[in-house]
Amino acid sequence: MCYYGATGAYSMDSGLLDSHSDIGINARESGRVQYRKVTTCSPIHFSSYVRDFNDTDPDHLAYGDRLFDIMLGGAPGITDYTLRSYVAFADSPYNAWVPIPALNRSDGDITLILLAANSIVYEKPVTDPFFAASTLKPVILDDGTNLTYYAPYSLVSGIACMDQHQFCNPTNRKCTDLTSSTALGINNDQFRQLGFKRAQYATAQHINVFTGPLTTYSSVGIRGPNALRASETIHNDFFQIGLPNTQWMTEVSSWFAISMAKLQQKTLQYATGPPSIPEGYNFIGPRSWEEKRICDNQIIRSTSGTTSFSVLGVIIILVVGSILIVTSLLQDMVVPLIRGMRGKKNQYKTLQYVVDGTWQLQRLAYEEAGQGHWSGGADAVPVTRKDDKIGLPHNVNEKHPRLSQASTVVESNTSVAEADVLTMDPKGYGS
Repeated sequence: MCYYGATGAYSMDSGLLDSHSDIGINARESGRVQYRKVTTCSPIHFSSYVRDFNDTDPDHLAYGDRLFDIMLGGAPGITDYTLRSYVAFADSPYNAWVPIPALNRSDGDITLILLAANSIVYEKPVTDPFFAASTLKPVILDDGTNLTYYAPYSLVSGIACMDQHQFCNPTNRKCTDLTSSTALGINNDQFRQLGFKRAQYATAQHINVFTGPLTTYSSVGIRGPNALRASETIHNDFFQIGLPNTQWMTEVSSWFAISMAKLQQKTLQYATGPPSIPEGYNFIGPRSWEEKRICDNQIIRSTSGTTSFSVLGVIIILVVGSILIVTSLLQDMVVPLIRGMRGKKNQYKTLQYVVDGTWQLQRLAYEEAGQGHWSGGADAVPVTRKDDKIGLPHNVNEKHPRLSQASTVVESNTSVAEADVLTMDPKGYGS
């Protein structure tokens, strides 16, 4: 039935998704599992499975119409597409649709999507098997302009998809078979054969609960034509631009992406609760320790502006910064000691290093001005007597302040300072 034969189907593989980094269930490496979803789709030929007949019962609404056993014929005047989907879970006795043997598989969940283009016409011929349009159809506009468009090749077209799921234990690299969601739900022996620990088993079962709603059917569902990317390029209700011959791949890829987003959404809602609870339903929280652990350890990307940071990076910054600060504080005491230990030939350099320090430069200025009784002239920090006061002298020149009394300038550009230093101004110049 496959349009391109037995080997022409289009397969989409999520790859192995880590329950911690991809799905967001926080756990150590020994408590993580891996999940994989594979969806395989193909346009299908089903003309040999369609019974064409006319309704001859005058009591039916469709009396006199040409009918098919899978759907009504084309519906003139209906804008947009008509899209219907049907699902059959493998080996489930509760399926509303039982696929024919040619479509039935026991190792995957089957979704059948049927498309009717109705009154849609295309600006160019379309060779895509799902949207095929090659029948010339003249269109007369209200102003009398004649245009040529292309009508769908058939009244209805179809795509069949198979969804399969797989779980793996990353600690021993054992995996289940690629199979249907019902097989994993019924046959829990596959999980036990993977050697799951208690936390891993609970996580696998937790994810497995959501595999049923991840079918292609659920991505299409009641959305109808809104599930088609092709609907985005319809204009004036009936007219569709030309479509590439791979448009059907674009459609099924979109449905697959929706199923992956649903997996993340449903995992998150398990922790946060549903956005709303229908009337008559009750919300039941986690009942076991494992369920509570999963609920309390859900990771989500924050949208409030909070940014994750590296603890190791913060530690490195604090340690290196502290070392630099301590080194800066101790260097004035440590460097002279090291130089003194290296002999007399370094005494001059050591002394020069000391007196070039900020505190010693201040001492030199005040001491030369005759202020204070200083000690520790070769130490890192010199000191005065307890009651000494130092500062700007009384009547200091505010435009050119100096620590000593203003000197007398003679013609030889030499200055002679006064012998005595004035008393400090008690109103604030001294300190």
